[in-house]
Amino acid sequence: MPSQEAAELVSLSWAAFIAYEALVTPKPQADASRREVLDLLALGISLDAPIYAVDKQGEMRRLDAIELASGCFTAGAARFEFHDGRPALNDLRIRISELPMAVRKVVALHSPPRTT
Repeated sequence: MPSQEAAELVSLSWAAFIAYEALVTPKPQADASRREVLDLLALGISLDAPIYAVDKQGEMRRLDAIELASGCFTAGAARFEFHDGRPALNDLRIRISELPMAVRKVVALHSPPRTT
């Protein structure tokens, strides 16, 4: 059974998709292109909010900056693959309380400046 802490988390790929919907217009038709954008948005989100990996037993741990620098988000932000061959992490999460601010920040960074 997942811990209470794990219950307060949402999928990183879902968080990236929320940013994607706010940012990308028009939406690309190619699925591969969308996955790549989601991977980049997950990277942006990870700069402002802690990312957690949840194992099969429901235990979670926060990914530190060294881990995040030693790999990349893939599969539309659903996986984190290490460059050194360590096993990939497949259940990535962000705290639901961190979600709105992290998405706003990543969208603001990638939005064109407003003209008056």
